[in-house]
Amino acid sequence: MRTMKTLILALIAVVATAGLLPVQSGDAAESRVLRVQGTVVAVNVTDQPNVIVVKRPIGQDDELIVGAALNVHTVVKRGQKRVDLKDLKAGEPVTMTYVKSRDGLLAQTIQAR
Repeated sequence: MRTMKTLILALIAVVATAGLLPVQSGDAAESRVLRVQGTVVAVNVTDQPNVIVVKRPIGQDDELIVGAALNVHTVVKRGQKRVDLKDLKAGEPVTMTYVKSRDGLLAQTIQAR
């Protein structure tokens, strides 16, 4: 009888805490590669990670604003030449490829024109 009571209490504890445990589904682990073509709004090279913000007009009244972090694998170019993020200026046209994941947005390539 005592063993049955212990099993029932253990089962109740497992069922009660099941909603509190993190569950990782396939969707949460996926990431998507996206691209935005627009103009540089701002760059931040003083904080880590470095960040770039790109704006793209959508229609007459809306705009898409994408802020992405950079890491050591991010490639920044102007034409065929690699440049530093600090060389990009606000208003400069760029095409940015970035990864959207549950951790946020990470720039892969930034191509200034």
